[in-house]
Amino acid sequence: MKRYLKNYILTVDKVEEAIYDCLRRKWKRTDVSYFLAAYYECDGKNIHERAKICKEYAKSKETRYKLYEAISKAAYSMYQEIENRNIVLRPISYQMRYDRTSEKIREIGISTIKQQVYDYLVVNACKKMFMAKIGYFQCASIPKRGQIFGKKKIERWIRKDYKNSRYYYKCDIKKYYPSVNIKNLEKFLHRDIKCDDILYVIHFLLGTYKGGLCIGSYLSQYLANYYISYAYHHITENSFSIRRRKNGDIVRVNNVTHVLFYMDDIIIFSGSVKRLERAVKDFKRYITDVLFLTIKENDGVFRTRTTKVDMMGYCVSIKNTIIRPRIFKKIRRLFLRVNGRTENLSLHISRRILSHYGWLKHSDLYPFCKRFKIKTIVGRAKKVVSYYDKRGILGETG
Repeated sequence: MKRYLKNYILTVDKVEEAIYDCLRRKWKRTDVSYFLAAYYECDGKNIHERAKICKEYAKSKETRYKLYEAISKAAYSMYQEIENRNIVLRPISYQMRYDRTSEKIREIGISTIKQQVYDYLVVNACKKMFMAKIGYFQCASIPKRGQIFGKKKIERWIRKDYKNSRYYYKCDIKKYYPSVNIKNLEKFLHRDIKCDDILYVIHFLLGTYKGGLCIGSYLSQYLANYYISYAYHHITENSFSIRRRKNGDIVRVNNVTHVLFYMDDIIIFSGSVKRLERAVKDFKRYITDVLFLTIKENDGVFRTRTTKVDMMGYCVSIKNTIIRPRIFKKIRRLFLRVNGRTENLSLHISRRILSHYGWLKHSDLYPFCKRFKIKTIVGRAKKVVSYYDKRGILGETG
């Protein structure tokens, strides 16, 4: 069994690198200012006054060099906390937020910048291990492996390899993040990682979560993929049938031909319904007995030719790809509102148009795009967004 981070040595420079990675695109935030103010020396100033100074310096790249000393002190302080096994963090605050895309209410954890830096430190150290363990067709929260990547793979399988994709099984894990068994996860991590410093940080961070993994945490998205990857490898490598040929030879035949995980949204393809049912039985047993997770009751085996694959916001069939009806209604409502208007578009509406255009661009809704003159509207929206982005102006067009 290969173990990772055998020769990894934690240094102040690696902590400092994690700070810069964490602060990228966050420099202007108030919580960042207070994080830096705790290490910024300025005689006679209280924490609030120092935070204001840090915020002013952080606004521009030309003045950020004045914060480098504070960042170095923060890195050294956090390094000492790890070495002394004495990390100090404020508790995570939780908020219930409505997810418009899925129409679900989720409990989001909001951690301090300091805790986010520790997240980046662990991910930077374990990145090689995560990329080795996480399956190639696990498509959530991995750079260059998102919804479009997964959609294109499903299209390719059911259209160009139909012989091996006649049937599919689709399921969701019930409350995946909160349901992850932390003791089981730590057991896997201790088996794969050989670095006491990183294991200590991971153990401490996991102890700050309310239960399971924390939605909204940078580290949790990698740990979630890592944990479910054991099910991915089990179904792709250990689910097979033994067949005996007429000449007496024994042949191993994989029960599944294609597998794709979108975090806790799972689809498994096979050319034989019997082999697929065997694979599903193996998969359910592994999910329940080894990972201690629960599959939702709406799972099932379907025929590719008659049932569209509804996954990642798209409905993919042998003939075409359309957008999930719930999402399409929102897009249609937006373009109905804009279509025919001659006045200038607002900045907010323009950004919504460009955001929703991504769905249309990767689907086969050509009649809809032609009818509503989508390219013309998108062109107008691009001009508005470009105008404001070039000038750094906020607000709306007059």
